[in-house]
Amino acid sequence: MKLGQHLDENVKDSIFIFDEPTTGLHESDIPVLMKCFDDLIEQNNTVILIEHNLSIMCEADWIIDVGPGPGLEGRKVQFSGTPETFIDSKETLTSKHLKRYIKE
Repeated sequence: MKLGQHLDENVKDSIFIFDEPTTGLHESDIPVLMKCFDDLIEQNNTVILIEHNLSIMCEADWIIDVGPGPGLEGRKVQFSGTPETFIDSKETLTSKHLKRYIKE
């Protein structure tokens, strides 16, 4: 992963897009990854994650829920807003799972 290299270079004002960055990670490694993302954000970068991990969603500033299904069945924005608003919004499949995750 080239993320470490970018952190060493003190990259600023860049946009980083990660597609499912938690795939294959052990749950205990996710906080380490989140610290890397926080460091990028502190350096005035934008971090965009395409992610299904509920613990990552809870840390987001903004959620865009696209669905409701895969491929051609998807493509529709179901929700766009803060995680708090998402939990209180109309019921989407993702918001139902996030509500249950937070209650646990």
